[in-house]
Amino acid sequence: MIVDADAHVTVPYEIFAERLDGIPTDRKPRPIHLDGREFWVIDGKLAPKLGGFGQGTPGGFGTRRIGAQDYYVDNVPGRLSDMDREGVQIQVLYPDLILVNPGIENPDVASAISRAWNDHLAERCAAAPDRLKRVAVVALQDPLQAAHELRRAVVELGCVGAVTPPLVGSRLLDHRDFEPFFEEADRLQAAIAIHGVTGVYEQPWQDLFDTWFGSRTVAVPISYMVAMTSLFQGHMLERYPHVRFGFFEAGGCGWVPYWTERLDDQIATRSKQDTPASEYIRQGRLFFSCEPDERGLPDVVARIGDGCILYASDYPHGDTKWPNTVSALRAIPGLEESAAERILGDNAGHFYRCLAD
Repeated sequence: MIVDADAHVTVPYEIFAERLDGIPTDRKPRPIHLDGREFWVIDGKLAPKLGGFGQGTPGGFGTRRIGAQDYYVDNVPGRLSDMDREGVQIQVLYPDLILVNPGIENPDVASAISRAWNDHLAERCAAAPDRLKRVAVVALQDPLQAAHELRRAVVELGCVGAVTPPLVGSRLLDHRDFEPFFEEADRLQAAIAIHGVTGVYEQPWQDLFDTWFGSRTVAVPISYMVAMTSLFQGHMLERYPHVRFGFFEAGGCGWVPYWTERLDDQIATRSKQDTPASEYIRQGRLFFSCEPDERGLPDVVARIGDGCILYASDYPHGDTKWPNTVSALRAIPGLEESAAERILGDNAGHFYRCLAD
């Protein structure tokens, strides 16, 4: 079985007009078109940031280049057909990451957006529940509401985990404010996917650059290195022993062996009794998505093993390699067939847990 651990859904603005009762109109997300490009205004802010320091993609979020049959999950047969073209049995769906946005200052607005999205996508995926899985959007601006929404999304809506940004403003993931959310995740034995986006909210070092090239190159993967460090700074894998953490779209997984070794060294310096990062990877607590054509993948496998790496197509975004992602991964020189099979399916089953049933 091939499991696409990170596919995407474009966000239709109509759901917020229809589902956000009680939220002032000027606070509801709405699209804005500039020179044929689609941006969003969310809580009064443009997303992604169009120019200046820390800017986002100049094409906005409305790019359509690859000829996919489905962007909004409003053509489920078309999406399934596109999956069949690659031999993918299951997609795990993430929204365009304007919704996973700690830059939304009003926590009630952020929480209402997350609930509206989770309800909307559950309804859309009901047409193919065995093949289209979902992660929940939660708003860590209000950790208590995020905890309630995580439980609702997993227990009532059937989500296979939740997605969070690498950090929330100046607060790292190990901040004590977020304890209610991670305690609930631990009770649910949930998969928590860390997935960032450049130019929508503050990320480490992207604001040093006034070009898309610079901000994106630096924000990814440095924000993930920061997030991973926070897990060990705050002893989160010990505090929440049933949570699995994944790191998605970090520009590949080539950074992981270096950063794991760096963390292992620092952890040993702090305390000989602390469990090293490499051991938690071996235990199946930490996962990392790769690029389908990542030529350094065999080296990564040699250093940290093949049980922690996830295949992700990024369908239907404009920079995906679809419809050649599966074949590209299998064709990577030096990647053993057994490792490819784990990366293409088995590991996602272990990360999302319920897919392995």
